[in-house]
Amino acid sequence: MVEASVSESSTQSSSSHLIMGEDGYYYTVDDNGNILENLGPSSKHYPNGVYYPNAEPSSKYIDKSK
Repeated sequence: MVEASVSESSTQSSSSHLIMGEDGYYYTVDDNGNILENLGPSSKHYPNGVYYPNAEPSSKYIDKSK
């Protein structure tokens, strides 16, 4: 038997983080690495992109080893 846990979305239990994804886009993610919002392309990778100086690396929240 497989047990699935359902987490309630709550602003109190998790916080959002600004990251730059490996695709060169900025995202806001929650503590589990779930994408909450796509903020658009980075100026580092795209000429008309935006720049967020406080963006963190995506590897800090998104675990690719799963």
